[in-house]
Amino acid sequence: AIILSQNRESDGTLGEEFKRRIEFGINEYLDGLVSSLTMSGNHGRGDEHLKTSQAEDMRDYAVERGVPTGNIFVEPNSIDTVGQAVFTMRDIIVPNNIGRAIIVTSDYHLTRTAAIFDFVFGDNIERLYASVTTALIKDPEIRMAQERSLVAFLRTFEGVERGNLEAIQERLFERHPLYIGKREEFGGI
Repeated sequence: AIILSQNRESDGTLGEEFKRRIEFGINEYLDGLVSSLTMSGNHGRGDEHLKTSQAEDMRDYAVERGVPTGNIFVEPNSIDTVGQAVFTMRDIIVPNNIGRAIIVTSDYHLTRTAAIFDFVFGDNIERLYASVTTALIKDPEIRMAQERSLVAFLRTFEGVERGNLEAIQERLFERHPLYIGKREEFGGI
């Protein structure tokens, strides 16, 4: 399971929705439905002052609940959903020859997550999507923000071949506002 991070609380703790995403993955692991967990996420907007990445905090949370450290991958570089898809594919899926995954997020984030991961992963990996239930799915402002973000993603990657990780990563560092000019910082090709 690939578990997408969420912004931490102002005091650095994991919020309830964030914990539910992780617990979904933990349950899948403990029930034998997945063989590993991938925790994905660097620092969120507003928590850059914290010493650990969101992915490291997620790993610690899962270890405290019985998942062996050796069965947890940590992707600590991404700062948004696009980065989560790109860096998880590049740094975890490809090197570990993982052929299928469940991607876990929240219900209001699911449509955008699926569009992004389908584009980045292409036909290279079989995937399912799962989400935790929130009240935010009914919030029109959240829905509009998700739609605007999806449109921005589609515009940024227009003309790039689906599943072509090299071309996608190149475009990420050329045009994505959070990653422009940061190729070396993120280990870009």
